[in-house]
Amino acid sequence: SEFLALLGEAPAIQVEVRDVEHRAVVALAHQTGLSAYDANYLWLARVLDTDLVTLDQPLAAVARR
Repeated sequence: SEFLALLGEAPAIQVEVRDVEHRAVVALAHQTGLSAYDANYLWLARVLDTDLVTLDQPLAAVARR
C-alpha cells in the first residue's frame, strides 16, 4: 500500500518538539469530547494551520469540522 511505501521514507522526516498550551488542550478536549491525548494532536494541527492525518476515525471526524 501507499502507506507502507511511505514508511520507508520515515527516517527522512524531521521531527520538531513543540510545547502545548495545556489549558487550551483540556478545553478543546472538553468541547469536542476527545481524550486529552487526541486533543493535543488536534490543537497542534490547528495552531500550525495544517491538516491532521490520522487513522483514528473519531479524531478525523472532529478534525474535519
